[in-house]
Amino acid sequence: MAARFGLRIAPRIFSIILVSIIASGTLAFSIYEIAVRNIYTMREAHLRDIVESANSLLISLQERVDNGAMERSDAQAEAVRLLEAISYDGTNYIFAFDKNLDVVAHGGNPALNGTNQRGHQDPDGIMVFQELGRVGQQAGGGFVFYSFLMDGKVQPKVSYALEFQPWEWVVGTGTTISDIDAQIGQIRNRGLMVLLLGIVVMSLVSWGIARSVTGPILRLNDRMRGLSAGNLRDAIPGTGNSDEIGEMARSVQAFQKDLQSGEAMKMEAIKAKNEQEAAVSALADGLKALSEGDLSTQIAGPFPPSYEDLRTDFNETASNLATLIGTISDTAGMLQQKGEAISQSAEVVAKRSIESAASLEEAAAAIEELTSSTILAAKGATEANKIASEATSNAERSGDVVGRAVTAMGSIEGSSGKISRIMDVIDDIAFQTNLLALNAGVEAARAGEAGRGFAVVASEVRALAQRSSEAAREINALITESGNQVTEGVSLVGAAGKTLEEIAGSVQKIAAHISDISTSANEQSAGVSEINTSVSSLDRATQENSAMFQETLDASRSMTEEAINLRHAVGRFKLTKSGNSMAARSPQRAAAAPTARAVVNGPLAGSGGSDDWEDF
Repeated sequence: MAARFGLRIAPRIFSIILVSIIASGTLAFSIYEIAVRNIYTMREAHLRDIVESANSLLISLQERVDNGAMERSDAQAEAVRLLEAISYDGTNYIFAFDKNLDVVAHGGNPALNGTNQRGHQDPDGIMVFQELGRVGQQAGGGFVFYSFLMDGKVQPKVSYALEFQPWEWVVGTGTTISDIDAQIGQIRNRGLMVLLLGIVVMSLVSWGIARSVTGPILRLNDRMRGLSAGNLRDAIPGTGNSDEIGEMARSVQAFQKDLQSGEAMKMEAIKAKNEQEAAVSALADGLKALSEGDLSTQIAGPFPPSYEDLRTDFNETASNLATLIGTISDTAGMLQQKGEAISQSAEVVAKRSIESAASLEEAAAAIEELTSSTILAAKGATEANKIASEATSNAERSGDVVGRAVTAMGSIEGSSGKISRIMDVIDDIAFQTNLLALNAGVEAARAGEAGRGFAVVASEVRALAQRSSEAAREINALITESGNQVTEGVSLVGAAGKTLEEIAGSVQKIAAHISDISTSANEQSAGVSEINTSVSSLDRATQENSAMFQETLDASRSMTEEAINLRHAVGRFKLTKSGNSMAARSPQRAAAAPTARAVVNGPLAGSGGSDDWEDF
């Protein structure tokens, strides 16, 4: 996988410092611009205050003219004297000119009074008085930046002009801004020095931080390369540091320990593999001997402790298998003996089956007659059960009718209760109406003759309320009596319902008994029919058994032959170290044969035959 492009840690740290320097420079430049704007704004505000103060003098003179206390020409002459007398900041002055750009007052050079300055321009070609007149006529006045010669040098200057409309004069003042430029230059130089000093300090600090970070990381990186090359012995540098690099070093140290543990586990795995191969080889030899029929084979050499149980289990399995094969051989001999005994017994059972078949034919005829009588009894019980079921249904329907009647009576009782509550409300309304009518009568009596008609109406309303109250009480009494009667009716209907339910329960019990009798009769009929069928089937089965016993005789003979073949098959296994095989156990067959014949000749339920079958 190709490595993606990326800076190393030291360049990243330096890039952070570079971004900080750029941000600091941008911030310093912004602060510088704000400071310059503030300085110019303060100087402009100072000029505006001076001009507005001069304008306030002209306003006071114009007020005297308006009041008739002074002629306009005298007021203008006084204004010229006042404006030329104003001086501030040492050499700064006030000037004024009219709409034709003729100077009417000049505090710096009174000789210019009466001169037209339309053609006056600065070294940069700015028509100074035309611009001052233009901005002065604006709302709130305005500023003009221009230059002028002073002591043989071009000096920057800013002036503020504001029109005094009653006289159509433009009053202004100006000041040089060379001191502002010097102040701004001083601020700029100090800012550059601080910025350069900050750059130097931040560069040194960033170099020290980069060295403190990259040095331990490079040493740790070299040690990690050694780990990847297989050097698991050397110590990991920087594990005693408390910073993030120390945490990285401790993580690498833990990884080194894991690698050392893995190497030890690898050696143990190789050892375990060798032990496993030795155990598998010995086990394969034993299994090969078993596949060749040598059941006496045993693994003698000890296995490693983790595989010793496997050797023990193999030896026990081989021993158990030899015992099992020996048991199978003995069982095959016994099967041969029992097969011969079964053959002789089957011949005797076949003869007895023929005799049983004749007896079963006589029993079948008698049972058939009993079946006919049982069927007639079952039909009568079924009819009685049907009549009892109809009686039960009628009783249940009567109970449902009574239940609906009880429900209807309950609804009537509930409605009576609601009407009674409504009548109580009507009675309360009549009582309140009576009180209102009584109050109205009292008020009408207080009103005298004027309230007599209202008193008559109140008396009628009161009488009507009393009658409504009496009618409500009578209706309430009737509803109470009706409710009592309904309650008594509900009780009587409920008692009738309970009686009908008891009758229905008794009818249901009778129907259940009749149903049980019918069911029993049907079951007896079915049982007798089944007995008849079973006897017939038993007759057929007995005859079939005779044929099957003949087949059993043939099968027992075949089983005897298979037992002989099984003994020959297991005879190829070697059971002991001495070389004895299953063929050596064949004489047991000759010894067991006379016993088999004795069992056949004896009775079927004899004790000797039972013991032989249990052994089998």
